[in-house]
Amino acid sequence: MSKANRFFLNIAVLLGEGLFVVFLINRDLQNIPTITINVENKPLTYQAAVAETTIQKTLGLMFQSSLPSSSGMLFKYDYSQVRTFWMAGTPLPLDIMFIGSDKRIFQIVRNAKAQSTDEVVSNLPAQFVFEVKAG
Repeated sequence: MSKANRFFLNIAVLLGEGLFVVFLINRDLQNIPTITINVENKPLTYQAAVAETTIQKTLGLMFQSSLPSSSGMLFKYDYSQVRTFWMAGTPLPLDIMFIGSDKRIFQIVRNAKAQSTDEVVSNLPAQFVFEVKAG
């Protein structure tokens, strides 16, 4: 673990996880790229925070109490494999899109239940996962 990651983890312990996570996510949702994806042949444009580090991927949208309908989080991985997510700590229901290395959406899990510990598993290997507010 890098010094920067240890520093942030120490702050999380001192301030409380909720405050730390909200800060991290709000920081990530500012000045972020706009992406357009095609869902069922309909182009949709989102501002997408990108989760690339282990900490960003672990936290995802946990503790995010609101999310504009035009925003989301893109999880980027170095390689494709079956991906498993859960909604524990996530107070909003989400739509979760699994995307292959060819950048095509192959599975959409709609209305993943908020705060659930049930696993949401891709049915094929995914290199990217995109989460947005359900609906």
